[in-house]
Amino acid sequence: MPAALVIAGCYDAHDGTPGTSTFLLADRRRVVGSTRASHARDGRPFRLPAMEAFAREVEPQLGGASVVEASLTVVDTAADRTLTLLRLFKAHMCVCAGVEADWLVAAVREPQMGFYRRVFEMEILTG
Repeated sequence: MPAALVIAGCYDAHDGTPGTSTFLLADRRRVVGSTRASHARDGRPFRLPAMEAFAREVEPQLGGASVVEASLTVVDTAADRTLTLLRLFKAHMCVCAGVEADWLVAAVREPQMGFYRRVFEMEILTG
């Protein structure tokens, strides 16, 4: 893991889990955002990061499904937040396409729920 991410606190035990990738978004050689994608399929020996807090909501959705979770998304305060989130979201969509995911899960703060529902037509599982 790059030292800059460890120092910034953008690293946890899930980063070493199989099926997990971290993506950096740069604009003119300056990192403006980062996000992590984790992939799990029912019956595999590892769990999605969201399962720690939202197992009751996420686990029933698995049922043999392939699931990608978007997590640890951070955006530089000097960057255009909406544009950066849209660009970072492309990483998750590419992972979903690559693993033929049935679901994409993203645990977001309550003020962001409307954005994800409107822009990505995401369904709210809890909150």
